[in-house]
Formats: sequence, structure tokens, C-alpha cells
Amino acid sequence: MEYDIGGNALVGCSGTVRGTTRCSRLRRGRNDFRSLSVCIVEKAANACSCICHLNDKFMNGLSYFSPNYPVHITPLVSVVLIARRVYDCEKCLDTLMKQSTTFETEVIVVDRSSTDEIERLCRRYTSFYPHRLRYRRNPERYIAFGSPGAEVRSRYVIVCRDYERWNDSGKLQRQGEYLREHPSCALCFHNVEGDVSLQHYEERGYEMGDLDFLYLLRHYSPLFRLEGTPGEYSFLLYERRGELFVHRQIRGKMQCLSGLMSRVYPVSAMVVPMQR
Repeated sequence: MEYDIGGNALVGCSGTVRGTTRCSRLRRGRNDFRSLSVCIVEKAANACSCICHLNDKFMNGLSYFSPNYPVHITPLVSVVLIARRVYDCEKCLDTLMKQSTTFETEVIVVDRSSTDEIERLCRRYTSFYPHRLRYRRNPERYIAFGSPGAEVRSRYVIVCRDYERWNDSGKLQRQGEYLREHPSCALCFHNVEGDVSLQHYEERGYEMGDLDFLYLLRHYSPLFRLEGTPGEYSFLLYERRGELFVHRQIRGKMQCLSGLMSRVYPVSAMVVPMQR
């Protein structure tokens, strides 16, 4: 779910016909909206889902909680955080917000929980990071990347889960710099610690086909580029039964960087403190 500057929820629709249509079920909250939505209906996982895309003014600023976000700034890197539990989301956000970069970044929290705790957490975080955080409630829907009007508009994207901890504050800087300096490289990643079942990769370049992109996406928080990818959407991401899926593979060379810049905590091994 997206919000305007007043915190009003925008409600989308669903359908069964693939194509583009005007959304007749966009409802307003306390304020009037001057934007019409265009609904792109996509079929996935044997069910039709709808993503509502609003006009450029809305997508370039008003979906942020902060009313002071610069309207026409597009970050170089978007971090898409898929969150299910508020405790893990907070711990993960702490490490994401400590990233130090020389370029614009943003964090998009995709709330997959059944309560409003993560939403309240994100609203609290915007008082400290008003220009870096976006929020979307996303039950069983795609996340659209790359094209004008899509939810993720940056040149480079990284997807992480709430059980990840980025223990190197220079992780985004290193990965972002590498893609900028190596235009033939589509993706860069690094080895992680915390899960002995994960494969350890040599620190070198790999050709397309050497590695499974979906496996990297699920476990190694790779940074990948959207620019130059043809199609109505550059990339469509969705989650089913706890696993990530995409509608298109990233094509191009891949690079494994040196160092262990993040740690993963397998869900089965995590202990959440009891709420008092």
C-alpha cells in the first residue's frame, strides 16, 4: 500500500484481464488526490494481481512518508527490504541506514506482515531518515522495477530480507562504485557469513550462465542494474511461500567482490524476544 504526504492509504484493485486500464476503485482518504492511476494487470502464481502506478509527481515524492522529499530526485540505488516480523525489520533497518555512500540511496520496505507494527516502525524511522525511506504494504503482489511509473526507478537495485544484517557500512558504496566503473557487468555480489549451507564463491568475474541469478538473489543480496534492460518492465519481483521469484533473468557478466559484508540469520535459528 502506498501513502500520500498526509498518510492517506491508496487502495488499488485487481482484475483478470491482462492489459492497461483506468482504475475505477482508487479511493481517497482525508485529502483529494489529483492523480489517476493506471493499473497494469499481471498474472502470476496462478492468480491475477494488480499494481497501481500513479503519475510522475506522485511516484517521485508523495509516496514517501516525509512531506519534504525533493520531488525530482531519483536515487542511484534502491534497497528493497522484504519484511515479515517487526523485530527483524528493525534490526535490519538499523544496518541499512548506517550505509555510507557518495550517491543517493533509498530503502523501500515491503511489508508482508499481517499487522500494522512494521508500518508504525517505518513512520518512526522517517523522523530520523526523512528522505531515505519508503513503505509499501504488499500482500501477494508484484513489485515493479525500472520503467517510468514503476515502484522502483533507480539505476541499480538490491533486494534483502529482514533476517539479513549488513555489517559493513561500505557495502552499498563498494557495489555501486563497481557497477558504475564496469558497465559490462550486470551484477556484483559478495560471500556472506552465518549460514554454512551457502556456497562460497571465488572472488572473480563470472560469465552469464555460470551462476544461477535466482539463487544469488535469494541468498547473497547482489546489486544489479536495471538500465538498458528492454521490456515494459525491466524487472518484476514477487514472493511465494517465502521464496523470491522473478519474471526475467538478469543478463550479463557477474562479479564476486572480496570480503564478507553481510551476515544472514536462518529463520529457523532466530529467536524473537517475548513481548511484554
